[in-house]
Amino acid sequence: MPRESKLKHQPLKSMTVPVHSVLGYLDIARKQTLKYLRDFLYHKLDVVQSIYKDACGINVFANAAREEALAEMIRIKHELVHRNGRDKETGQLHTFEPVELSCVSQAVGRLVHEIENSLQHHVRMKRFRQFGDPPQAAAQPIDFNELSDEEAEAARG
Repeated sequence: MPRESKLKHQPLKSMTVPVHSVLGYLDIARKQTLKYLRDFLYHKLDVVQSIYKDACGINVFANAAREEALAEMIRIKHELVHRNGRDKETGQLHTFEPVELSCVSQAVGRLVHEIENSLQHHVRMKRFRQFGDPPQAAAQPIDFNELSDEEAEAARG
């Protein structure tokens, strides 16, 4: 008897596979899903949010300001790649200081780190639910950039 699908992300849910592709490959669903995710364009932030929310209940962009900042970074990256570095509206050439590029790198790195932490927590909770005794919510990682110097020093010990 087939299992009921809990998959909500429509592009994955509506994916079809020819029968000849399934024969002899028990893990075809896993392979097709991984292929979809590898080929996926992660600059579509609303779809990224949908995938993580549907699959793991993770709200990637709980911080609306971060989502807006990332959307702006993606817009500028698009203009650098496809518009010869010029703003679509004004035609003005984008210029950057090294510190600005470093800030972009740090922002993306923090987002990836938080997603990884959330995924690890999701996996732990799923395992513990099997045994009926889930742990308390995981402690949030400390973002030393959001603390005062005194708070950061105290947290470091």
